[in-house]
This record gives sequence, structure tokens and C-alpha cells, in this order.
Amino acid sequence: MKKYEGLFILKPNLTEDEFGKLSTAVVEVITKNNGNVDRKEDMGVRDLAYQIKKEKKGRYLLAYFTAEPKAISVIEKAYKLNESILRSAVFEHEPRPL
Repeated sequence: MKKYEGLFILKPNLTEDEFGKLSTAVVEVITKNNGNVDRKEDMGVRDLAYQIKKEKKGRYLLAYFTAEPKAISVIEKAYKLNESILRSAVFEHEPRPL
């Protein structure tokens, strides 16, 4: 299993309840594909460099997880189907040595 970092830009006008459900859904997609989420961070609402689906702001969610490399394409496809996720990107995560 490899370590990954997922960055998700969500719609900015989500209520706290909707955000909680969506962040839980993000974790569930990873765990259903035999992955494990180490931690997730709510980075708050930020201005976007350009409009995405007519939105000028987005709420950022960062997740660190481990998964099999073959599961990443399935995970990314599931995020593209969710209308509340404006953009998502998954990168290999290599911790910096101290």
C-alpha cells in the first residue's frame, strides 16, 4: 500500500451538517476500496484562481490516506460523480525527512 494525499475543493455554501456528511462520504469511498484514512483537515473557504462551475470560492478538504495503487482510479472516478465536489486531485505522498 502507498501513501496518498487527496485535495478536494467543495462547494463553498455547504452547511456544517452537509460538510460533515460530504467529508464522511469522502472517507467512505477510500475505505470501501480497501484504503485507510490517516487524517483529514478542513482548510476552510478560500478564493479560487478561476471560476469552477460558476463558483468563485471553494471549501478545501485535505485527506492523507493509504491505498493500493490500482484503487486510485476507482476512487477518483467516484469523486467526479459527486456534484458537491468541484475538483479533486490525488497525489502520492512522501513524508519529508526530519
